[in-house]
Amino acid sequence: MGMHDSRLSTRLLSQSLSCALLAATLIASESSIHAQSGSFLGSFGSAGAGNGQFNNPAGVAFSASQNRVYVIESFGRRLQRFTVNGGYESQSGGALGGFLNPFGVAAGNGSVFVADSSNDRIQRFSDTIAIPFQNTWGSTGGGNGLFSSPESVAVNPATGDIYVAEGNGARIQRFNSANGFLSTWGTNGQGPLEFGKPSGVAIGATTGQVYVADSIQHRVKRFDASGTFQMQWGGEGATEGQFQNPVGIGIGPDGIVVVADTGNHRVQIFNRDGIFLLALGTVGAGPEQFNTPLGVAVTASGLIYLADSGNNRVSILQYNNAAPTVAVRAAPRGPVAKAKLSLRGSATDEGTVVRVEVKVGKGAFQTAVGTNSWRFAARLKKGRNAIEIRSVDLGGKVSAVRKLSVTRS
Repeated sequence: MGMHDSRLSTRLLSQSLSCALLAATLIASESSIHAQSGSFLGSFGSAGAGNGQFNNPAGVAFSASQNRVYVIESFGRRLQRFTVNGGYESQSGGALGGFLNPFGVAAGNGSVFVADSSNDRIQRFSDTIAIPFQNTWGSTGGGNGLFSSPESVAVNPATGDIYVAEGNGARIQRFNSANGFLSTWGTNGQGPLEFGKPSGVAIGATTGQVYVADSIQHRVKRFDASGTFQMQWGGEGATEGQFQNPVGIGIGPDGIVVVADTGNHRVQIFNRDGIFLLALGTVGAGPEQFNTPLGVAVTASGLIYLADSGNNRVSILQYNNAAPTVAVRAAPRGPVAKAKLSLRGSATDEGTVVRVEVKVGKGAFQTAVGTNSWRFAARLKKGRNAIEIRSVDLGGKVSAVRKLSVTRS
């Protein structure tokens, strides 16, 4: 393995990343696994115009159906396809005159979509090894289905709807799977339904919620699938939860939100409600460093592909969220006479447990008082009472359920 740690090879194999990644100039590091942690697995690519090389990689997408990674080069004006470990497969230089400053890319509906920014259009290709051109739509303008610098595109895997973030148009447009216009929202400004420059858009696979990275207003906004405003977080700065011109955004397991904090040269990870979980990276060209990261793609297993534009490479990270635990203290060992039962216990997850939930019988889960040390007053019916207890952490991971059976005499 040369300079590479043998432990890294084992971990890469467990993630279906083969030794071919080492041939792609792998840069790697170790990190311990905590409740919320990230591991730097490696990178592929270098500066140049050859196969597998990059000239300002701006966007990256993961195709779950093909298990492949697509990278769009803004200055190189081409779309390249790779295996999950960074092995080059094919490329396309665009259609109808090619690309002009392409910026975003997404995979879904059996297709690959490219935000051809300076041509004010979306180009669509088949999600196959040859990446053949399918069609294109849009042109310059402010009307429905027209674009002013489309910078990002995303696909709702449940509905097939396609969302486009217009950087200069300060809006989001939604299309059906056949490219037909459905709706739009947003205008320039500071309000809930206004943007400075929407540069990244991503869709929650289970919720359909739409997350938008606003690079000028240094924040992330969340909407429902139709564009109803729900919440926002961020602000200009370099502390946890603040941004400096965020561009790329992706949604991963448990609804985590991964943001390319471009001006701060790092990745920040939040839960679906904007609670900060983790930051990864510093500025530089080293194995755990980034230079103007732009596009982000996240797999269902928590693999993060990051278009590290200034370093002309794609970095691979792994987000880890260990499941919390829950325990009960002094659980009754026999029948109880009273209708009210006081339960107490503990929950652990490196300090990131957000709530403990208890369900009695066929009722709904209810939130206990406290987190790491919790208590709950359960109302018992006569006879046997089935009780379930679980804890939930910041990342949305749920513990194994602790089950009790308590009989009221």
